Amino acid sequence: MAPRSQLSIPTNAPLPHDHLLPSTSRAVFKAFNRLSRPSLVRLALEWLEPPNLQWCKPFLTVDEESSDEDVSYTPAQSLEELREIYQEVQNSRGSKRDIIDRILECDWRRGISLYQLATAETRYLRDHQTSQRWTALRLTKLQPNGDALTGASDDDCTDHAPHFHLPTFLHNLQREVSPIARAHYYLTRLDDLPLTLLRIQTLNSTLTISASSLPTTSTSQSLTLLFPPNTPFIYISHPSTSSGQPSNSEARSLRSAVLAAVPKALSRPQNRYTLHPTSLSTKSLSALLSLRGPGRSNNAAGGWSIFADGSVDGHLLDYSGSQRQSGNPEEDSGMGKTVEGKERTMAPPTAAAQKRRLPRVGERDDAHRKRRVLIAAGRFGTSALPHDGKGLERFDVRIEDSFPTSPFPPPSAPPSSATVIPDSHPDPSNPDSQPEPELEPDAWTPDLRLSFHGSHVFAGIRQLVEEGVVDGAAMPGWMTGEVGVSVGVVRAGRMAGGKEG
Repeated sequence: MAPRSQLSIPTNAPLPHDHLLPSTSRAVFKAFNRLSRPSLVRLALEWLEPPNLQWCKPFLTVDEESSDEDVSYTPAQSLEELREIYQEVQNSRGSKRDIIDRILECDWRRGISLYQLATAETRYLRDHQTSQRWTALRLTKLQPNGDALTGASDDDCTDHAPHFHLPTFLHNLQREVSPIARAHYYLTRLDDLPLTLLRIQTLNSTLTISASSLPTTSTSQSLTLLFPPNTPFIYISHPSTSSGQPSNSEARSLRSAVLAAVPKALSRPQNRYTLHPTSLSTKSLSALLSLRGPGRSNNAAGGWSIFADGSVDGHLLDYSGSQRQSGNPEEDSGMGKTVEGKERTMAPPTAAAQKRRLPRVGERDDAHRKRRVLIAAGRFGTSALPHDGKGLERFDVRIEDSFPTSPFPPPSAPPSSATVIPDSHPDPSNPDSQPEPELEPDAWTPDLRLSFHGSHVFAGIRQLVEEGVVDGAAMPGWMTGEVGVSVGVVRAGRMAGGKEG
């Protein structure tokens, strides 16, 4: 009598940690192949720790005799022997491919669990923190009528932010996601950054799936969420097609459904939340923590960073006093000497002394260089340093300002046709000032878009100011990074929408 086929019973329970993927899966090999040899050995030793053995059980000859006659590696007989093997491999030399072959063909030949795959991808993220692009989303409270709370600052949002209890959040998230797809959840904390990581791997099926028919990541997708402490922001990873992630409309819909379930899992009766974009996307987690994190630098970027890191001595509003304590750069460069804002009166120098004080060409260049460095320090503060690890690799701006037109008539026009501007008056304190031009209602507005690329965009702009390529005094504030966005629109000379634009 033929054996009866196994039944597939519909269920919406999450996929367990010990659910196995075939060790011959292409997605599993790609996840392991991205890791370095030390990371692979360290990961294998981590799987052999007692808390992880229930989800990472290796193949041992004491449990099951090997039926393969032609094997490249000899299976271990006990866990202690297997740990000693990987400890010896850790202290010896060899290729990464040998470690991968031993893991997939010998020690875990029966399959790689979902827990092992999640830890492998998390290990790669820890080793390469700029390997993924992240977008910062803000958790905003909804009003009783369903509209988002507008005009609330970050500090106001933290007063009514939900209590992040991990077991309750995972239970609510599973309840929201289970009607759409089965998912595996992996939760951990990053060692070197104050972030809680949640990896969600979703499958386009709500049926019970066996290990032999479980789809690989070529037909599934993973979404990583990072939760910084004491802040209403959440960082989400962008889908990557290079790692086998799907890019079709069905995968995007599934991803959107999972993202919509996150604020619902954090909500409670009479307190509902939604995710609002913040126009900040970058590969640097340090930049996200600096601009959308729990620190004081959220609202103090660019030149205002001196107040966030406490580099100003004395009273924060006494800028002139703090500038005198830090040293007047104009005195160092010889381009003007002042005491408490007043010019210093000095006796006229003699002809011999004046001849001795004439700066040479190189000295004059050094003086101008010092002044430019000074202007850059005033515009950028303590931010936008080349090696601070907080760089944005892309900054896109669209300028929607109208092209300015001259209020004065052309030379060939008669005097009677001169344009009169009643609202533009010269500055009475400055006799040489001219009335500011008024923009006509139908003025021409060019389609002007700027895109800055580099490893650290604003550090590059700061270096251009120091070299004299960019005029630091006339440069707009959004070019210093003080707005804290990676995409923005400029209207009336200012970045529209600020941080939430």
